[in-house]
Amino acid sequence: MLPLSAAPALALHDVSKRYGRRWALARLTYALPAGRSLLLTGHNGSGKTTLLRLLATALSPTAGRVEVLGRDAVVERDAVRRDVALLSHASFLYEDLTAHQNLTVLARLLGLPSPADAASDELTRVGLSRRSDSPVRSFSAGMRKRRRLPACCSRRRPSRCSTSPSASWTPRASATWRPSSRSSRPAASPSSWPPTSSSKA
Repeated sequence: MLPLSAAPALALHDVSKRYGRRWALARLTYALPAGRSLLLTGHNGSGKTTLLRLLATALSPTAGRVEVLGRDAVVERDAVRRDVALLSHASFLYEDLTAHQNLTVLARLLGLPSPADAASDELTRVGLSRRSDSPVRSFSAGMRKRRRLPACCSRRRPSRCSTSPSASWTPRASATWRPSSRSSRPAASPSSWPPTSSSKA
């Protein structure tokens, strides 16, 4: 196995996933170098969300091996989860709590110092500081998604996965998602899918 510092950000080794008698993914092999991004496209039901859930350790492959930042996503699931954030269609927010309270809870779960201050800083960064004391139930779809950005863009989460990453976002929110806005590294370069003619996603 490669040292973690030299390992690709994401690696799929002959990965397949089956739901009952239906194969959602079949024998995917691919490696995404660190510092790059991958745009995954395809029609509904083609396996995109399944692949993202495998990378985020929400699912286990039926066959093959998934590696994230050099770690096996099944064997080292807990370690991988500390480095991965999945932004999905579901909000997973507490509707009756304010935006600031939601983020404070998250900051505590992540073990961040000064959770309340961290929540305030992140809400300012995504342009929601004026609504920090509003209950989440009053937020629009775009605002809800922006409220979830801090969890995914935290420096503790070097690997990010999202379904429809820019849907319902303002230009400012979209810029926040891009890795280049969070670090001094060169802007991430996109890779296309599928990586080989034999892969099916």
